Amino acid sequence: IEDFDMKKSFIILCTLLIGLSCSAASYLGMKLPLPGASIADKKTQGNTLCYVFSRVAQKNKGCRHFKVTNTEVTKEPTDVKLNQFGRKVGGTWTEEWTVDACGTDVKVPIDFVYRRNGVMSTINYSVK
Repeated sequence: IEDFDMKKSFIILCTLLIGLSCSAASYLGMKLPLPGASIADKKTQGNTLCYVFSRVAQKNKGCRHFKVTNTEVTKEPTDVKLNQFGRKVGGTWTEEWTVDACGTDVKVPIDFVYRRNGVMSTINYSVK
């Protein structure tokens, strides 16, 4: 019975985390899809948004009002691979998201990588 309760708790926790990541954008005051030309899907945009805002907050101490004003692809997808169902499972691309941080435009370069279980995003350390 303990094993069943542990599995049940784990499933509930995972469900809550998935729900939180999907609603992160609305919680942060942004509507999806984000403005501009991002090729990331809505789920990836929402998941990446939290990390983008935290990175911008580190660079702009004292500012707590952020808004993505533009997204653009700076490096087109390369090495894209598809599985037997036509879903992307490999490849990389780079985007730059512009964030208005208390009236200052901050450029955030982001590398995206297709993985079998979704898209991983990495924010470059050189936030401009």
